[in-house]
Formats: sequence, C-alpha cells, structure tokens
Amino acid sequence: MDTKKIREEVGEIIDRLAVIYDEEDPEKQEIADEIETLAARLKELTGKTVEECQPFEQYWSYTSLEDVVDRIFMPSAEAEGMSDEALEEWLTQSFDDIVMLPPAKLDREIEKLEKETGIPNVSDYIFWPSMVEGLGKNASKEAIIAKIIEDRKR
Repeated sequence: MDTKKIREEVGEIIDRLAVIYDEEDPEKQEIADEIETLAARLKELTGKTVEECQPFEQYWSYTSLEDVVDRIFMPSAEAEGMSDEALEEWLTQSFDDIVMLPPAKLDREIEKLEKETGIPNVSDYIFWPSMVEGLGKNASKEAIIAKIIEDRKR
C-alpha cells in the first residue's frame, strides 16, 4: 500500500474515532468492538496506539484532519543534550520561525524544547509569556529565551 493510501486510511480511522468519542457511547459493546478493530488497524498502519495518536478528539474544532495525520506520522522529538549556550543559540536562530511552522512540525519543535529543557509548559513562554512568572505580556524574544534557560531543569 502506498504512503498516500495509508495516510488516507489513517485519516478515516481518526475521523471515525473522533466521531465515536464525540457522539457515541464507547461503553456499548458494538462500539467498543469497533474501537478495538480501529485501534488494531491504526497500530498496524502507524505502529502507534490510539493514545499515542492523541489529541484528535473533536479535531475539527481546532485543526484539520490532515494536520492530525501529519502529527501521527511525525517522528518523536529527542533531546540532544544541548548545553545552555547551544540551546540559547538554537532558540535565537529558530525563535521567529517556530511560530510559523505547520502544526505538526510546531508540535515536534515544542516537544523537543520540552525534552531539552524539562519544562512541560515551555510553549507558554513563547506563545503566552504573561502566564509565566517573571515574564510580561510583551516580553522580548531575548527575555523569553533567557527565562527558558534560567528555568531549565537539569
């Protein structure tokens, strides 16, 4: 089966699961059986469980099905063990580009940053700096980067 057909089938599975979780009772035996069948096929096509493919419930309210499928096929981000200096350099070079990335790539970069820093809500620093103690609503890029380095867990 070619990649396009696999992506289409994964999209169909995700769409059906999203509808089930939104509109149907997953506790009913026939629905539970369908979920199990869909989950097995999803695992076969992607190597991932339903849980590993989350979030997708009610995806239509915040993203497209194509973006959900892109996320599913995006490889997991790994921490590279960057020094503070290397992390600061990477952030300085990529900060402005991060917010312009397509959703799946943005998620991967945020995941990488979370793993690299140990800060689970690191996206708040970039997108909602006023929610981070010590940063204001109009915090500069330099202030945000310095705060990420300062709050980094080693």
